[in-house]
Amino acid sequence: VNILTTTATSDSAREGLRRASIRALALLAPDGIELTMRDIMLSEHAAPLIRKSAAAGLTSMGSRADDAVGAMEEILHIRREDPDDFLKRLRKRHGSEASLNAVWGQLGWQTGFGNFREVKVIPSVLRAEVVRSLHTLRGSDAHALLAEVLRDDQSASVRAVAGSKLAGAPAHADALLRAVRKDKSGTVRAACIVALGEMGAARAERALVRVVEKDDYEQARRQAAIALGSVGGEAAAKALPTLLIADEEDEDDQLTDALVGDIAEALAAIGDVATPHVLPGLQHADAKVREATVRALATSPSATALAALRVALTD
Repeated sequence: VNILTTTATSDSAREGLRRASIRALALLAPDGIELTMRDIMLSEHAAPLIRKSAAAGLTSMGSRADDAVGAMEEILHIRREDPDDFLKRLRKRHGSEASLNAVWGQLGWQTGFGNFREVKVIPSVLRAEVVRSLHTLRGSDAHALLAEVLRDDQSASVRAVAGSKLAGAPAHADALLRAVRKDKSGTVRAACIVALGEMGAARAERALVRVVEKDDYEQARRQAAIALGSVGGEAAAKALPTLLIADEEDEDDQLTDALVGDIAEALAAIGDVATPHVLPGLQHADAKVREATVRALATSPSATALAALRVALTD
């Protein structure tokens, strides 16, 4: 343990060796190691991936990591990537260098900053890992802060992680819906759509339908179709078949095979309410659409659907 701790905290040790030592210490969990992990996480001299490893190491320590939670929350309250914006946020939160030094010193940082400009931007790779760790350590108590991170962290990767961790937070469904409608990153939108689907947020149906119809990011469209299989109702039952059957002459507007498959699976999950809207697809000129229509009808108990499927056997 002593050798691992020395290696993990040594600025002269190779990065890979330091990260491996941190992971080993997290597994061994000797007394007091949580403070060492916190100090590495907050060290401005350590490489971002080393700091990330320390934050990840704290995740498994439960209540022993309580002394690191305040610093994690501070990191996410700042959530600024641009140096000028980072500086503005520090000044807004702390007012003076003396206040910053006092607060950060209590949270575990090595302080003594004579000027706000001496503080280094907290890297996004660390912020993303802190989101994961804080969610594990604090559960629903972290949801309000994660919703703030989703709203305006300057890194899309951090916002995406925050959105994914709100899947079990129905009280913050509006934050997820806002990101689905307004976030400029397709990765973030896709992560929030998955969260809404896992949440079973029926009020998200119309927003998800719009994503399948119009989003310019394929993964967001696919995840929205999948989510509609869980939360879709009458709106999805009408809109998805229309999209599936539409004849698009422009190749760029045509549905990919993967999205067609996801829509078919969603319609099958939505059930018999979609059957009358799906049936016309069996007459479509495109065999791909006819096949998807069959998949969508495969679980329908409707006599009309069964009769149509028998006819389709001669396709």
